[in-house]
Amino acid sequence: KNKAAGNLINLLLPEIETFPAEILGELALRMAQQVQDQQPLQPRMFEVFSKMWNVLTTLEHPVYDILERVINAKWKDHTAIGLASAFNEMELKPSDFDKVIRRLTAQIKELGIDETPPYIYQMEGTVMLHVSFAIKQDQELGTELLKYLKSEKSVLSEIFDLLRNNIISICKDSHKLRKCAWIAAYSDVNADVIERVIKIIAEQSAQGWDQVIQPLIQLSMHLIDMASSQGLPARAETIPKVNKQKQGPMEKVMSLGKSILIRMFELHDFVRLEILDQITSRIVTRSTSIPPFLELLETLIEQCPYAVEPYLANVCRMYMHQNGYPIC
Repeated sequence: KNKAAGNLINLLLPEIETFPAEILGELALRMAQQVQDQQPLQPRMFEVFSKMWNVLTTLEHPVYDILERVINAKWKDHTAIGLASAFNEMELKPSDFDKVIRRLTAQIKELGIDETPPYIYQMEGTVMLHVSFAIKQDQELGTELLKYLKSEKSVLSEIFDLLRNNIISICKDSHKLRKCAWIAAYSDVNADVIERVIKIIAEQSAQGWDQVIQPLIQLSMHLIDMASSQGLPARAETIPKVNKQKQGPMEKVMSLGKSILIRMFELHDFVRLEILDQITSRIVTRSTSIPPFLELLETLIEQCPYAVEPYLANVCRMYMHQNGYPIC
């Protein structure tokens, strides 16, 4: 049913500009009324809504109270996400734009946990338009924004370090507690809980949480690198075999990193080349994390043969230039 509706919308979108303004105005008003009545709308209808709005404003056709109805309505969670996306595409006057920003911001506190990340993600474009307009009016704002972004990059790096170090610390503590049952009974440290949370976030990345994809990949790479480097020489002349029987805290950390990367590889085709490039980079530079990344590559080839196939030529070429490296 959704596929059929999507196909119809694909046919409709290119033809909207050919419709009489009166019909477009009537359709836009009906959609605004549906939002006001809290009736469900097919998600892609918001694309139609934004395009109808833009055509009507280009034709200088009166849009009556369409925007007012939408802004003053109570939004359901999925409606809010669709409208946030639509506002990104709508051509708005500065006064209307200000109303939209205020309404989008006010909606955040009404959202559920699952809907908040995709909603915020859709808001980024709208906010950037607002920032761009403000900078054109006052260039000093642009200078201050650049300063903020530079400091923000440093903050993000610190956040990654904090997450990585805490995950490793929890895995170490959890491993120690397993050997001391009487202490474990009085402790809430549990590495399995952390693992479940991160895996849930990975699954949500395919449900609209696009903004977590790159951070998860980066975090997983860092976890494998740091865990595998502890207790190993700074530069490996030969490749030590991976001890799959040993299940210490560092093995758990590496296992978590690998499982997240495997899942992201399965879910998102646009990150596959990046993940394979990261694996290749560590092999070529003889990183201390070669063993877990070789194991990761082996698993990807076994579990996702069709996804890996387009990149096999690059992988094989890399192995041909690396003497003494086993082919998985």
